[in-house]
Amino acid sequence: MSEKSDSAIQMAVSATTSSLVAFGLCVAVFLPPFSRTITNSVAFTVIAGLGIGISCILHFIFVGITAHRMGRPVARWVLLALITFPLGSITGLIVLHWFSEEKQQVNPDSR
Repeated sequence: MSEKSDSAIQMAVSATTSSLVAFGLCVAVFLPPFSRTITNSVAFTVIAGLGIGISCILHFIFVGITAHRMGRPVARWVLLALITFPLGSITGLIVLHWFSEEKQQVNPDSR
C-alpha cells in the first residue's frame, strides 16, 4: 500500500470520525444541562436538528468512501453502519482501522 493511499484512507477515517463526533455534539445539546436553553429557542433547536441530520448523512457517505478506499464492499459497510448506528459505526471504525493496520503488517516494505 503506498503512502498516498495510506494518507487517503487516514483522511477518510478522520472525516468519518469527525462527522460522528459532530453528530454526538448535536445530540448532546438536547441532554439535561443544555436542554432548557436549546428547547426554549426555536432557532437553536432547528440548528441542532439540522446538524444531526447533516452529520448523520455525511457520516454514512464517509463510511462508504473509507470502505471504498480500503477495497471493502461499500454497500455492506454502509448498511451495517446504518442498521447499527451509532454503536455499530464506532465498532466499524475500529475494525476498519484494524484492517488497515493488518495490511501494513503484511506489507511492511510498502510504507
